Amino acid sequence: WGGPLESRLNHNLKKREVDGKDRLFLTDSSTGEIAADLGEMPTRWSDVRVSVDGRIVIVREEVDGGHLEIFDQQGEQVCRIDLPNSGWIRIGGEMAPGRLTVGVVVRADEVGEPAERTTYVVDLPTGEIVETLEGVSPTLGGWIGVSPGAWEAGSVATRLMDGTRGSLYLRNAETGELEQIIPIPD
Repeated sequence: WGGPLESRLNHNLKKREVDGKDRLFLTDSSTGEIAADLGEMPTRWSDVRVSVDGRIVIVREEVDGGHLEIFDQQGEQVCRIDLPNSGWIRIGGEMAPGRLTVGVVVRADEVGEPAERTTYVVDLPTGEIVETLEGVSPTLGGWIGVSPGAWEAGSVATRLMDGTRGSLYLRNAETGELEQIIPIPD
């Protein structure tokens, strides 16, 4: 999910203005010509990721909820995944090859109350949500400038999860259990 896109795509992702709106394009890395139009540019660059196998994943947040759009290496949309609840969507890493974590954080209405966190594990080849982890969100999704090795499928960084009130969990690679490594402060 990190590192140079060209090594996985042979293309570049570029933002260009068209008719007063920013759009995201896949361009040929050698000629600069547009290979595919990926639609309107998302709000944040962190809403765009390239998977280990070269799939492009884009978060689309809307008033009534959000969804993911998954494109192949040529920029063809292969699926759309509607997320069951709305909130701030954060793409994490691949806990295992082809298993992407996507966190949804819903801010509490009352000051001082913790946000609700849910992580969905998406199977990229099928486009299905295969698991739901309540109370946590991917830690890695908030880090844009980390080393490319952190994004390697199954790395410790891809298995770190933020909990409420500053707690931190690590998902065990063998059992799938969440192990609290930093407890909730008293």
